[in-house]
Amino acid sequence: MSVAQLREIRSRIEHFRQAFHRDEIDAALLLKRADITYFTGQSVQYSALLVTSRRIVHLVHATEYEFARRRNFREIELFPFSGLLEDSLQEWLDQLPFTRCGFDPVDMNVQLFGFLEQAGHLVRMIPKPALTSATREIKSRGETKALARCADMTFRLIESLVADARETNTEKWLVDRLIQRTASLKCIPAFNPIVCSGANSAMPHAQAGDDKIGRGAFIIIDYGLIHQNYCSDIALTFTIGRPSVLKRRVIRSVWSVLTGAISRFRTGDSIGDLGAWIHTETDQRVGRDAYITPPGHGIGIEVHESPFIHSNSNKKLREGMVFCLEPGVYIPGWGGARFEMPVRVNRFGLEPLVRLPSHD
Repeated sequence: MSVAQLREIRSRIEHFRQAFHRDEIDAALLLKRADITYFTGQSVQYSALLVTSRRIVHLVHATEYEFARRRNFREIELFPFSGLLEDSLQEWLDQLPFTRCGFDPVDMNVQLFGFLEQAGHLVRMIPKPALTSATREIKSRGETKALARCADMTFRLIESLVADARETNTEKWLVDRLIQRTASLKCIPAFNPIVCSGANSAMPHAQAGDDKIGRGAFIIIDYGLIHQNYCSDIALTFTIGRPSVLKRRVIRSVWSVLTGAISRFRTGDSIGDLGAWIHTETDQRVGRDAYITPPGHGIGIEVHESPFIHSNSNKKLREGMVFCLEPGVYIPGWGGARFEMPVRVNRFGLEPLVRLPSHD
């Protein structure tokens, strides 16, 4: 781990600790893999992280201990466990000097919570939904660069596939090529590739089929990579050959919603207003017979993370946020179009993380 990475992780931990007073806790128990990766730089399968005002204890299963030890740094106390995680947690909850331990209830199963509540120690477990969201949703310069690199790799990968696609190809053929080219980049998929064409593109998460694509049909490719712990999520819609006038209008309309949102909204504006604007503009430009997908989501160590872009959000656009905007429309039996691009919030407004193609 580089000096810059160590400095950044220390900064994240300190920022997280500063929220303890607001949340009325004096410690936090983190169980989600993405949270633990964020605060330790370690990507291990089975572990738990206890963060107090003075100490950080990382409990790692014995099978992964040596791997974690080689990448650990001195502020984090690393301990292996070989039995049940709850047994080790009980021991540390009894040892460390705190009384109110926050946790995200989404990440803890009922069995573990019941065990910790009845174990007889003096620590009170305090449910705190979205415990780490406020810290993780503001990306550092290093995180933004990592996300931009991953997004650029994904965008170039999809563009290369678009250039090679032929009307005689099948959706499954395109999926196979995506996976092969991902391996050549020494990355792994962030999620199963979504490749759908023709009437199949009217289903946002359709399974790839064996039918030939055909000339003039909608083709949606929605794909993401994981590179150095960070994810991407990009979607493009295109046709092979000249599309019909109506299909061209739909593609341009959805694209104009994406670019319009990027140019219209400013730092400090309401995320709820952003979500509502995308939904309303898509509806007005394409028509009310279409199904419209949610407007977007944050991206980072996870493909979907805070902030979530929807009309009910009461959050503001804050400098450092990175999220994907994904306007899309789907007309049953006919087809659909979707564009998804990552943007960051800078001092003034929204800035794409990748070069935007032209759809004039």
